[in-house]
Amino acid sequence: YYSGALMIISCVFVVVLSLMTDKPTDEKVKGLTYGSLTVEDKKAIRESWNCWDVIATVVVLGLVLAMYLYFSFWLG
Repeated sequence: YYSGALMIISCVFVVVLSLMTDKPTDEKVKGLTYGSLTVEDKKAIRESWNCWDVIATVVVLGLVLAMYLYFSFWLG
């Protein structure tokens, strides 16, 4: 019960502080979020991937899926 209350308090705190501060400039948040990346930035990120990055991603997703399937059938 306390985690739900803590989450609500945290959300209210973040929203209130966000409304109380000035909006950051575009230069300050450039590249910070996916939406603020330029086409060149996105292309550079994509080109920096190699086969090991893809393999590691597939392994991690496979492990998450395996844990989900394992625990979903044992807790029923």
